[in-house]
Amino acid sequence: MQKETGFEIRPEQRQSWLSIAAVWAGGMICVPCLMIGGVLSQGGLSLWEIVISILIGYGLICLYMIFVGMQACDTGLPVAVMAEGALGKQGARYIISVLLTIACVGWFGIQSATCGQAFAAMAADMLGLGEASPAMVVVSSIAWGVIMLVTACAGFKGLKWLNYLAVPLLVAVCLYGLIAGIVRNDGASAIAAYAPAQSAGMVFGISMVVASFALGGVISADYCRFAKSRADVVKSSIAGVIPAGLFMLLTGALMSIVTGQYDISAILASLGVPLFGLIALVLATWTTNVTNAY
Repeated sequence: MQKETGFEIRPEQRQSWLSIAAVWAGGMICVPCLMIGGVLSQGGLSLWEIVISILIGYGLICLYMIFVGMQACDTGLPVAVMAEGALGKQGARYIISVLLTIACVGWFGIQSATCGQAFAAMAADMLGLGEASPAMVVVSSIAWGVIMLVTACAGFKGLKWLNYLAVPLLVAVCLYGLIAGIVRNDGASAIAAYAPAQSAGMVFGISMVVASFALGGVISADYCRFAKSRADVVKSSIAGVIPAGLFMLLTGALMSIVTGQYDISAILASLGVPLFGLIALVLATWTTNVTNAY
């Protein structure tokens, strides 16, 4: 596939593999990933089955993600243009547009609404208003959606710095919530005693993991086109997806076993630090949504 005018990536636009990996990690660290982890534990999978399902599932995603990313790195083309080789111009225009609209734009709206509802509830409580009104929720959702959209408009550099700052903080908050939940609920005993009587099976586990980030492999071209080399595509895909995915899904599974719920913001609120919960929810939504919007 030949490079097309207007899509060539200049040398100064190329990004390090660490920058691209940070964007992928930011997309992985979100509440839905915690939910998938909770679903795996509730599905009766043992901890080892959960770990193996995560590694195989994200390994499969990284496999096709790398091939798509390599082509994008070589040509500088985004996924919508690359698809023309297989689907034709009209097919790529409509099929890819419909898929991205449903998956990315739809998920952007859901995430913005979730963030807006949590922020409105917290603001109403802090202001002594009791329960947040529907108008507050709508305004908050729109405001946060605009903020996230503006961040995406800043380009790859904006995504990179947001994730550089947010990812370590999110990891720390999730670790705090997990450890505090274990300590408060005698979680060590619950984890040691965890022995599900019936398992939904490895196929179920792998399918859930793949479904959690299947779109990431499809849109990897839009990010890996900025990679400096094919080797950087491989490193950024593996380092950005697998460690973050393993951490988040396993955290969700352990929190579900120990506390009966996976929502980190709810757990932090129950521990008496709701502000930390709100920060975690906003940042997790923000890093995921800018990836969708970009």
